[in-house]
Amino acid sequence: MNIKNRKVYVLLSDTGSWLSQCIKWYTDKPLNHCSIVLDEELQEIYSFGRTRGMHPLTGGFVKENLEGDLIRSPFRPTLGALYSCEVSEEQYEIIRQRIRYVDKRKDSYKYNLLGLFGIALKVRIERNQAYFCSQFVAELFTYAGIDLFEQAAEWITPDDFRKCSRLKLEYKGDLRMLAADRPLPYAQTLWNTRVS
Repeated sequence: MNIKNRKVYVLLSDTGSWLSQCIKWYTDKPLNHCSIVLDEELQEIYSFGRTRGMHPLTGGFVKENLEGDLIRSPFRPTLGALYSCEVSEEQYEIIRQRIRYVDKRKDSYKYNLLGLFGIALKVRIERNQAYFCSQFVAELFTYAGIDLFEQAAEWITPDDFRKCSRLKLEYKGDLRMLAADRPLPYAQTLWNTRVS
């Protein structure tokens, strides 16, 4: 019997980057970046995104920091939502080890910008060792034998995680409040209608 005793988190956010703004314009969704989080203190956050500041064309595997990478401005709210997924200890370790594997070889991995165009054009574009954010997170779950979606990872968008019935909403609102309130659980706060 598979006893579920760990949680993995999916963090959706609006990073405010040029690419994020373009995606938001196309999708009309407020949250267009997706990260996986391995701990409730929000210290282990991983994704595929920019590797050099705000430069949109240099991307790959990144370990993110809630304050600095995802929360970009002290003057405006940073919209986000945090979801949890219960997993077994074995599944949790598979995800962790896969992240470590990619991290050790991160120079071999690229950001899958072509894959984003594939979603927009409804054309399947398969690339080795290249991911966009939600594709990477979805593939981690699949790799651990957790079927969140009925379609392949290269079709998954951040908004698909928001609609996934296997995920439980833990928080939505300003990520600055989330950062100040660690560890979990948190009260749901702002943007109730915009995020849900």
